[in-house]
Amino acid sequence: MQSSEIEVSCFGYSQTVFSTHRPDRLCRGREYWIYQPEEVEEEVVFRTVISGTTILDQEIRHLSRGIRCSGHSLGDIVSVLFSQKIVGWVEEGDPNFIPSSACGVELYRMSRPNAKVNKWCARYEIKIDADELDDLVELGMDAWVVNPNKRAKTEPVPENRPYPAIIDEELNHPVLCEELRNAMFWLTGHRNPQNKHACFQPVAIPEVLKYCDALVLLHKDKHDVCLGIYTLDAEFEFSIDEIQEKLSSLVIPFSIPPMLARWDRALKEFYLEKHIEELSFLNTEDSEESEEDE
Repeated sequence: MQSSEIEVSCFGYSQTVFSTHRPDRLCRGREYWIYQPEEVEEEVVFRTVISGTTILDQEIRHLSRGIRCSGHSLGDIVSVLFSQKIVGWVEEGDPNFIPSSACGVELYRMSRPNAKVNKWCARYEIKIDADELDDLVELGMDAWVVNPNKRAKTEPVPENRPYPAIIDEELNHPVLCEELRNAMFWLTGHRNPQNKHACFQPVAIPEVLKYCDALVLLHKDKHDVCLGIYTLDAEFEFSIDEIQEKLSSLVIPFSIPPMLARWDRALKEFYLEKHIEELSFLNTEDSEESEEDE
C-alpha cells in the first residue's frame, strides 16, 4: 500500500482502576493533578480513557494524538458513547460569553495566588447537545456528568450574583442538586494560575460519583484532549462495534491510558492479533524502545 493511500482513523482505549490516594500520572508536561495532602483516604474507582489518532503513512512512531486527531469531533464520539442525559460544568468561564441555555449561573471575583486581582469569572452548568459540545469546550467546559440525580423542586436556589437580574434577562435555575454542585466545585474550584496544567482534584471524584452514573473529564493528550470516564461500581460499558460502524474507525485496546502509551506498539499488537486489513502495511518487527511515550 502506498503512503498516499493510507488514511486510517483510530480510537484507543484503556480500562483500569484508579486510586484517589495515589492517582496515576497524566500526559507528561501537559497536565497534572491539583495538589492534595498525603493523608487523603484511599478510594478506588474505575477509569476508561479514550483518545484518537489518524494514520496517514507508514511512519507511525510520531502520530498526532487526541480525540479530534482521529478526524472526528468530540460531539461525534460522545453521541456514540452516551445516550443518557449529560450536563456540563464550567468553573472559570468568561462572563461575557455565557450561553443563553446556561443554568445556575454564578458570577464571582477570583482572588487566587499568582492571578489577576478580582478577575470576574462565571460558574455554571449546561445541558449538553452533542452537536454543540466542541463549542462549549471552547467556552471553558472541561467536565460533565452523565445521568445526574434529579434536583428536587423544593431545593432552595442559592443567590450568588453581584447585581439583580437585568430587565428581560432569563435566569435558568440549576438542574444539578446542591450536593453535586458542591462536589463539582471541589473537583474544579481549586485551580492555581501558577500551575495552569493542574485542573482537577482527584479526591473529589468519588464524591461526584455519588450523584451521577459517570463523570467525564477532558484530560490532555499530546496534541488534543482525550476523555477520562470515571465510574463508581463497574467499568464504563460501550460498544466497540458501534464506534467502528458509525465513525468508520478502528478501536485499539491499550493496557495503560493512551496518553501515556506508545500507539505504534499498540497498533502492531492489535494487527498481529486481529490481522485487520487496514493495518496490513505495518512493520511488525519488535521495537526495543521503552513503553513510555517520549
